[in-house]
Amino acid sequence: MRFETGIGQQAQIDWKENMNFELKNGEKININIFVLVLSYSRFKIYRLSLSKSQDILFSFLSDAFEKIGGVPKEIVTDNMKTVMDQARTSNSRGKINNKFQQFANDFGFEVKPCIAGRPNTKAKVEAPMKLLDEIRAYNGTLDYEELSKLIEKINDRENSKCHSTTGKIPILYLEKEKDFLSPLPTEKIRNQYAINTIDVIVWNWYKKLDNIFRLV
Repeated sequence: MRFETGIGQQAQIDWKENMNFELKNGEKININIFVLVLSYSRFKIYRLSLSKSQDILFSFLSDAFEKIGGVPKEIVTDNMKTVMDQARTSNSRGKINNKFQQFANDFGFEVKPCIAGRPNTKAKVEAPMKLLDEIRAYNGTLDYEELSKLIEKINDRENSKCHSTTGKIPILYLEKEKDFLSPLPTEKIRNQYAINTIDVIVWNWYKKLDNIFRLV
């Protein structure tokens, strides 16, 4: 029997992790894709990363909450090390990492770890993982920026089409679900978890020196 979660109640998170990908310049990298799914509307957020660090997780979650316009009452997660110091089992509640618990307190959601070995507990987030396998077809044809844009395109496509189980179009039902989400914390709190990117110009010194010698 399929169980539907209440509106604004829950989001599920996971990583599509350690995927080998070859860029079009021949460089081989190991990529990870963060996935958040709102359990009611099935609205999804995908983010590409080379790292699964706790700081990256905090930044992705904070950005995701800003994008959906609020915070669900609870986050369902597996026993990833950036969330749990000790895994939850059928005999133990496990132990949530202190820094992640502080993040949860700051944003006002409850952490709901799955019981280890029971992936069906977060089945709503497992299905999108299979869709992301399609990026393997682009091995050797994209650079990192183009790969990131491809994942955004897949993300937009999935949010704009009718969900096969619920019959809902996620992006439309998100507008309804927003009214039931908890408000975002202050910008000051959110900024504590933001990762700011800085564009850096890297000089090709070999080429520059070659040009100098040619002038001489």
